[in-house]
Amino acid sequence: MNLKTSVLHEVDEDWNLQLLKNYSSTTYQTSNWAQVYQKVYGSKPVFILVEKPNGELVAQLTAVIHNQYFWVKSNLLTQTLGVRLNLRTYIDWFYGPIIYDELLTDAALKEVLLALERLAKNQKATMLRGTFHPS
Repeated sequence: MNLKTSVLHEVDEDWNLQLLKNYSSTTYQTSNWAQVYQKVYGSKPVFILVEKPNGELVAQLTAVIHNQYFWVKSNLLTQTLGVRLNLRTYIDWFYGPIIYDELLTDAALKEVLLALERLAKNQKATMLRGTFHPS
């Protein structure tokens, strides 16, 4: 089946409402969680959707692109080195993606990881870091 993957930087309340339909969902996948990083560190929220051709949701992931967060508590030498070597940008997520169709788990996970890989290349991120839900 051909799945459609979208990478968004803003979502509406439907994003959070969809999460309520899955027992694996956590606060870390809400748009509100990503907005905290945006407001505090200037990080950029990323929302990845995977859908069937008919628009039915298969998976969703909230991630954050950080440019400075990693270096906030570092000493001046480490900060300077990180900036000069362009090691500041990384992407992370917690307990995701949330998958709604167990029959498409492998395909959905592949789509999400490919979207993250493209995003990392476009953002020149030096690291992808995330955790998956244990179930």
